[in-house]
Amino acid sequence: MPNNIQLSKAVRSKLRRTFSARMRKLALLVPGELIDLALNDHSPAQHRSEAIYLLGLLAGLNELPPDAATIVRFLLKVMIENKQRLISWSVATTLAQIGDRSALRGLSKIVTGDSNKETRRAAVYALGRLGDRRATPVLLRVFQSQKQSTKLRAEAAEALGICGCASKRARAALADALEDRSPRVAFFSAFAIGQCARAGFIISEDVTPKLQRLTRNRRVLVGIGSLGKEATSALSAIRNVKRTQHPAVGKR
Repeated sequence: MPNNIQLSKAVRSKLRRTFSARMRKLALLVPGELIDLALNDHSPAQHRSEAIYLLGLLAGLNELPPDAATIVRFLLKVMIENKQRLISWSVATTLAQIGDRSALRGLSKIVTGDSNKETRRAAVYALGRLGDRRATPVLLRVFQSQKQSTKLRAEAAEALGICGCASKRARAALADALEDRSPRVAFFSAFAIGQCARAGFIISEDVTPKLQRLTRNRRVLVGIGSLGKEATSALSAIRNVKRTQHPAVGKR
């Protein structure tokens, strides 16, 4: 879980200074006031977003109150009820930072519910960052639905590269999507396949020719990267796995 990462003394000191300075800007005295601000519909979105961010900072310092599940419920409530992009993504990143798996059910409901597209996309991102295999069916459903936006499907592809690699169905779906009509979906499918290979999962032989064709694609997605280069990176990862595979890995 993200909040189990051991930080150096210098980094922790810097984060604490950052936290204190931002608390002063919000005119807050104690961490408990962050939740009140995050839940306050009458506060400016920027202030609420900042309060949510600071909860994530506390998680990074391992200084959240003991009952993290309660904070998760509060944050999910904010995500469901608020329709602003800034708030949705702040909640998503903070839930990922907290790393409490109790968020899985609520995030899954948001993904499959009637929230706006950006909120659902933020929820998909959070599910991916939590890295729990139990999120795979929901992510796969979104990813394979042509009715969903390409941004949402691409986000689901990236998330599957983090928590869906153990699923043969997910790996097969990612392979099929290398030929998707959306360059964005194809890019993140290649990325996810590369991630799965790096994690030690055997990728089906029929994926190689698809990736090889994609390496010739010179399309560059602004702010994301080159399709051809991402496919080349995935191929390299697959070849490395084949060179180092052993019986235990081969059974996956």
